[in-house]
Amino acid sequence: MKYLIALSVIISCCNAATSILKPAGSQDTPINVIANNYTDVDGTLLQGYLSLPDDIDNNTKRSAVIILHDADGPTDYEKQRASIISSQNGYIGFAADMFGYNVELPENSWGSGQSFMSQFFTNETLFTQRIQAAVDHVQSLDEVDASKVSMIGYCFGGTGIVTYLNNNGEVKDDSSIPVAAAIGVHPSLLDWPSPKGNIDIPALFLTGGADFLTGPEAMLKLETDMEMGSSNSSVNTPWETIRYAKIEHAFSNFYSDRYDARADARSWESGLTFLAEEFGEQSDIQSSPPIMEADVMTVDYLDGIYSLMGYVAMPKDAEKEALLPAVIILSQDMEQGSQLATEQRDMGYIGFSADLDGMDDSNTTEVISRVSATINHVKTMDGVDPNKVALAGFGGIGGTAAIYYAMYQDTDMAIKAISSFQANLNEVANSTLVTDMLKSAMSDSAGGGAAWGGGGGGGGGGTWGGETNVSDGGVSTETPSNNWGNNDSGGRQLSDTITSTPQILIQSGADEDEMENVIKIEQALMSIGANYELSRFSTFDERATTRSMDQMDTLLTDVFSDITTDEDIFPTETTPGTEENDLEPEVEEKSEPVVEEEEEEFIADDSSAESLLVATWIGFFVFGITLF
Repeated sequence: MKYLIALSVIISCCNAATSILKPAGSQDTPINVIANNYTDVDGTLLQGYLSLPDDIDNNTKRSAVIILHDADGPTDYEKQRASIISSQNGYIGFAADMFGYNVELPENSWGSGQSFMSQFFTNETLFTQRIQAAVDHVQSLDEVDASKVSMIGYCFGGTGIVTYLNNNGEVKDDSSIPVAAAIGVHPSLLDWPSPKGNIDIPALFLTGGADFLTGPEAMLKLETDMEMGSSNSSVNTPWETIRYAKIEHAFSNFYSDRYDARADARSWESGLTFLAEEFGEQSDIQSSPPIMEADVMTVDYLDGIYSLMGYVAMPKDAEKEALLPAVIILSQDMEQGSQLATEQRDMGYIGFSADLDGMDDSNTTEVISRVSATINHVKTMDGVDPNKVALAGFGGIGGTAAIYYAMYQDTDMAIKAISSFQANLNEVANSTLVTDMLKSAMSDSAGGGAAWGGGGGGGGGGTWGGETNVSDGGVSTETPSNNWGNNDSGGRQLSDTITSTPQILIQSGADEDEMENVIKIEQALMSIGANYELSRFSTFDERATTRSMDQMDTLLTDVFSDITTDEDIFPTETTPGTEENDLEPEVEEKSEPVVEEEEEEFIADDSSAESLLVATWIGFFVFGITLF
């Protein structure tokens, strides 16, 4: 049986209201960088871009974040990310250069691109030393606290994160200072060597559920590598992976037609809170308050002929005429459930702890009946907005019940979000419900059912990255199926994803459930077109509980908001200082010559799907894998 960690930790995570998450930047984000020359151990000249906070002074050293670029080198996108880091978060931002100063990038063709990129994919030593050169340079800067330098890698840079962790992730006994944290955003994961030693650097990986560069085998190997590398670590290194349903490669790049505003906003927030923890800026876990006494009223209700008793916590200062969202807590521990309901009340919602007593959690029909009865009762309660209800399940029974209901084909339209914490995923994955869902997906898809990353032909079922239709004489074409992102508006619309119901969060620990079973569950969710977010933690400890509760809080804020269009979230406005001249980087003379960069992009137009496909072909040819 699974047990949740100390309730005081959960309580401490829920004591502050959150706001709707928005992307931190756009194509109009001002660039404020200084060109910096540096070299790697072989003497190769590299040119990065440094962005300093406006309020920086000589008396205080700052944390720093290194941005590792994608396949077209350090362009405006990376400079803008570095500028966001400094202007919005107060860190020092640095857009690194892994290719080399004034290196002529190949023309937009897979043949020449293959030759250029293979020098990194097939030479992990070179890849690692180029990243280490950026780390050494940033750590040497007078303004930087060398012990608080982290990295965020995008696409090619995300692959660099994996390579660096596996080759240089072990803390040495020498005088070198390790990286504080590493984050990989939609990395290209096709094949890579296993760890050469321990992985002592905390890591976070943010991937798209429809990105065929992070398919099931890649995610399984990634988790296996992280477990292998951190198992012998003396510092109990935490790592995480988060997957976003229906999201394709390059989802965070606002120059890409696969950009997804909501995934960008949520992944950026996850990355920032991860960095804040590693920089020692968050103290929720260390300062957990004592458990408060639950402030609830008992409520009787029915599941068919069975009498039940729940606990409701109503906001005391709510207007009598106002209708409020309700959060239903599913927990076998009624004391825990009532206290969590009280915390939802303090967030401005009506909290309701359901009665799960006597329910057979292995009987999906019984589980769905009990949850449905609770939902029906809560919707009729005084003060509840019947169109804004969420479920939050905790532990082996409550968390599992939440997932079973999420897979229920007739989910109540009032349910806007379903969150599951520490469910028994091994049980769920091998349940009759999931087995039947996967069989149905297989039978609906003539070419083999649900596929991760564009496999399996036919006309039905869920796919990772789109379906491959091989009926046209062996020529592979992709159709959307249960896949968002291939539309004329530049990716999935944020308002669509928030108003679509329900949004599903599943939070689990790698020390409790097998990754193979997580893959089954994701495949089952895809087969019904579910909108999910899957988080995996190295171990479900206090840290994981804090982060997972934060994710639920931000989700509830999203789904309970009155949003009808994207303009409600991103109002059109003119930001001062974003005129064309202001977008040019500031270049400051250094003691070493700083040469004006002549940028030649390998991918000429990163906003085109074709350019992404070219980059993908390169990766496939490098590793001897064909698309067809």
